[in-house]
Amino acid sequence: LKTGLNMKIEEGNILIAKFLGWEMAPSLNNPSDEDWNDDVWTPNWGDEIGSRAAINAPHQVGLFFHKSWDSLIPVVQKIESCGAMVHIYFGLATTCEIWCNISKDPHRIITEDNDSISGVWLACISFIIWYNEHKQ
Repeated sequence: LKTGLNMKIEEGNILIAKFLGWEMAPSLNNPSDEDWNDDVWTPNWGDEIGSRAAINAPHQVGLFFHKSWDSLIPVVQKIESCGAMVHIYFGLATTCEIWCNISKDPHRIITEDNDSISGVWLACISFIIWYNEHKQ
């Protein structure tokens, strides 16, 4: 049973998967298995960056953008390929800054978190939401 934070993580990871062009496919897992997932996301192998996220973490089944740099860095690269600038600063806390200057309504996203990957993941989510609202 998914609650609160787990549902938010799942929603964010699904948003990222869709941004990368991934598609949901029926699960091949047995529903009687304890670790059964309802959905399996598969990359669009024709998209270089989107498929790199899957290739970098072949041992993972599911969406782990929130806890795997191997999965998250291609998301940052995809954001940069949209024309945005991404800066990640590591220190006592991790700051991720994304300059969204790709529309008539420029926007700046800044996140800061003690858990380095969480701050970058949240910035990516914020960018994708902004991008989906402003893409032409």
